[in-house]
Amino acid sequence: MKFRTIENPATEGNIKLDDVVRVIRALNKLPVEPKPIREWTFVVDRKRPKSVKKQLTHQMGFLIDHGLVVDGSLLPSERELANSLKVTRNVVRGAYEQLMRAGKIESKTKERLTVRSLSKKNSGSTSGSAKSKRLVKRSAPKLTAKSHSSK
Repeated sequence: MKFRTIENPATEGNIKLDDVVRVIRALNKLPVEPKPIREWTFVVDRKRPKSVKKQLTHQMGFLIDHGLVVDGSLLPSERELANSLKVTRNVVRGAYEQLMRAGKIESKTKERLTVRSLSKKNSGSTSGSAKSKRLVKRSAPKLTAKSHSSK
């Protein structure tokens, strides 16, 4: 399958027209068929005031937030993504760490990083609020009514 591409002279990269259409549809809240995150093209521009790490974090976070990637899909390895973007592994590692702290990706022991599924994101946030409600309920003092008789 051949894709038409949009030239991006600032970064010498190509963005697939299909990807642009997916993003536009997602922004307009139209149904979009998600695809694995490894199939997306990431582009960074060193001339921008925003750091390369922030650009990468923003791009990946946007795709995850808007449902443009398949839940549970494997992320590219640090080395693989760093080589394709011509940046250091520390930049990619920093972006991945920020996404992990935001709860958008997860790492299981001895496995590669994956996109965290929406059901896990939602259950994680509700369990925290339910836990805090239980703590409040348990720590609330018991009030008893005492009758005072006056003579």
